Amino acid sequence: MSINTRLKELRKELKVNQEEFATTLHMKQNSITQMETGRRNLSDRTILEICDKFNVNETWLRNNEGDMFKPKKMYKDTLTGHLGKLEDDVQSGAISPEQAKLKEWLAIRIVKMSGDQLDVIHELFKEYAEAFPENLDKKKDED
Repeated sequence: MSINTRLKELRKELKVNQEEFATTLHMKQNSITQMETGRRNLSDRTILEICDKFNVNETWLRNNEGDMFKPKKMYKDTLTGHLGKLEDDVQSGAISPEQAKLKEWLAIRIVKMSGDQLDVIHELFKEYAEAFPENLDKKKDED
């Protein structure tokens, strides 16, 4: 099986279309089509990015050896750990795919905020806590 065929197999296993796959890799959909059909080779950079973004075993992608995915890492109480756990939460039915996308989107936006922007968010949370204190006692820590 060629690397091009494995690329298509990976994408189908991830249950994403070419456009979604390309967007994650900051590429155009046509580039994915060309790579999957063998009209374009995968660069080392593209291979490494695919492996990083989708937790793919590089040896499998390059040589068809081993498992498609790297072993899942133990989740830590970090942003990366929580974001990594989103897929598991979707698969278990704890959250919907749309909720997972929203969580990831919000986390990324918060990390990129300036200090002034964070101060505004902090004030909003304080106002919410004062206005609806009963909501804070329901589940102090869901994770």
